[in-house]
Amino acid sequence: SKRRWQLDHPLLLAREMNLLKFGKTHLKTAVMDAIFDLDHEDFNLAFRIHELCLEAESLVTKGHEVLILSDKKASAGVAAIPSLLIVSAIHHYLIKKGLRLNTSIVAETGEARDSHQIACLLSYGADAINPYLMEQLAFELHKDKLLGVSAVEALDQYRQGIVKGLLKIMSKM
Repeated sequence: SKRRWQLDHPLLLAREMNLLKFGKTHLKTAVMDAIFDLDHEDFNLAFRIHELCLEAESLVTKGHEVLILSDKKASAGVAAIPSLLIVSAIHHYLIKKGLRLNTSIVAETGEARDSHQIACLLSYGADAINPYLMEQLAFELHKDKLLGVSAVEALDQYRQGIVKGLLKIMSKM
């Protein structure tokens, strides 16, 4: 049986991500690092994407119901694979293998900031998105006393704005 985690909206913040990552839901979850080493002699983005597609297939075959595609480990010399590219590649690869309906794809990315970018990720195959840099920014701005509200309130307003923007985008489809 295929189990799902029902969401009110596709935007996940750290609390929900921790529930997914650390087994606090009934779903079997795997985190996949959507990054590649720039210093590697045999650097080839297409090869790395194919590796991740094969990894996704293996994980889904082993019963993982949620795949988290994360660019959090990007650093100097280690680049993030563009989230639209990796979400789309894995989404279509799993469709070809007849496995896409067996898993959900969550994009944990610092790239997505506004409703347009989040709508694009959804249309490319993501089921949910964690724009972790926006959350970090809200806490930094609050710490520096640059917000007129608490970080939690700012994130709630951000989430409401994103959801409103997504509804506006979808109403034009």
